[in-house]
Amino acid sequence: MLVDGARELAIPLDGALVDALLRFLGLLEQWNRTFNLVGPASIEEWAVRHLLDSLAILRRIDLVGRLLDVGSGAGLPGVPLALARPSLDVSLNEPNRKRQSFLRRSIAELGLTNARVEGERLATLSGRYDFLVARAVWSPDALAVAAGPHLVEGGGLIVLTSAPPTPELAGGFLREICDSFVLPTLGAPRSVSLYRRAS
Repeated sequence: MLVDGARELAIPLDGALVDALLRFLGLLEQWNRTFNLVGPASIEEWAVRHLLDSLAILRRIDLVGRLLDVGSGAGLPGVPLALARPSLDVSLNEPNRKRQSFLRRSIAELGLTNARVEGERLATLSGRYDFLVARAVWSPDALAVAAGPHLVEGGGLIVLTSAPPTPELAGGFLREICDSFVLPTLGAPRSVSLYRRAS
């Protein structure tokens, strides 16, 4: 399911990455029994709904530098992106302590040297990033307002939605890329949009 779905979405996966993603799914399944990190579904559905949806960012957006995954929760999309892009510096922003524990265990088990957990709330978080992304946590406009101070000049705001958001968001963010697709087997429409603040 993971390999076939990735092929359908034109997301390149090598054998080592597939193995790491499946290990992450195993950890998610184990911890979800206690902490309810994601909604109930089969492993096959999780592979599509969570892993492929996260990795679809890479179809059109070249991620380099530092990325902040806001409200990371179960590490989505931050952990799959960190696995797929070892040179990308990924910060998983998650204030919930139980979820932090899962994220730290995942980082350790997967040997991720390019990922770390940031436990503060976004409003009190220091540091600036090349990209900010949030998945199913904020409305696009609320994310733009909250994320703006944490982006470097020219930094990108990545929004994952079921339908394409508006061409312009609060705070003067203009859409640069909009990639719409359908998740394999689930038939769920998805959209990945990249915004940058107008200069």
